[in-house]
Amino acid sequence: MLRVFLTSKTAGLWMNNHTTHGEWCGGPDRNGLWFDPASSFYTEEQWLDDWAMLARRYRRCSYVVGFDLRNEVRFCPWPFRYPIWLGGFPRILRRLLRCLGFCDWAEAAKRCSLRLLEACPDKLLVIERRIWPMRGLRGYDTCLLPQLRNRLVLGVHHYSWNGPGRYLPFAHMRSKGWQLLSRSLLRFLRIFSKQNYGEMSASDLSEVLHEQWGWLLERDVCPVWVSEFGTGQHPGFDLDWFQRFVEILGRLEVDFAYWPLNVGSLFGNHTAVHVLCNQ
Repeated sequence: MLRVFLTSKTAGLWMNNHTTHGEWCGGPDRNGLWFDPASSFYTEEQWLDDWAMLARRYRRCSYVVGFDLRNEVRFCPWPFRYPIWLGGFPRILRRLLRCLGFCDWAEAAKRCSLRLLEACPDKLLVIERRIWPMRGLRGYDTCLLPQLRNRLVLGVHHYSWNGPGRYLPFAHMRSKGWQLLSRSLLRFLRIFSKQNYGEMSASDLSEVLHEQWGWLLERDVCPVWVSEFGTGQHPGFDLDWFQRFVEILGRLEVDFAYWPLNVGSLFGNHTAVHVLCNQ
């Protein structure tokens, strides 16, 4: 990794804390939080110390643009731990919720950011929103600013198969028989959100994105980075959404990163990895 960082002359590099365990990043699992809640294998303090160490190590490496604190924060089913964004809530309430299995991503992200700035004050800091339920970014800025002004970047991920709120992943594929019936019932009961991003019209998608994070750009509050989005290689549902989404990105003039830059492996295929190569 050091060789890659020190020899890169044509690309900016972001360091990303993607997973704790060497597994595919997916749904609710032990990689959902920024620490391992099941054991002392990896604690929150270790996470903080590791980031501080990396910041000190690469502080003079100009091609390291910044640090993405944690990828796709989500809940861990066992032991039950549920990330929430409390921000300015009273300390006693935060302690009570912690006892009930809730983990304050706002507090952890702010602690980590301050440690990073202490060790390396000139890098950017990406703080991603919770991936499920996928709420908007209202409240994120009030908790993190003005302390992180000019360093803070809020990160969001978008695909055709996810959506706002309590979305049902890949809901569009549940289109026949009992799967269609169950999808319709779960959405009717409001257990899951009414639509995923790929099911929205261009106008509805634009409205939802503005409500979730576009307003931050409009009011010049802080940068928003679409740090993951992408599509498959074939025409159809995914590509149709992709074209609508890219048009909105251009209109908002938002920065983005495409996932993956080269196609690499699919889920469950361990014969290839997402790396840069001569293609």
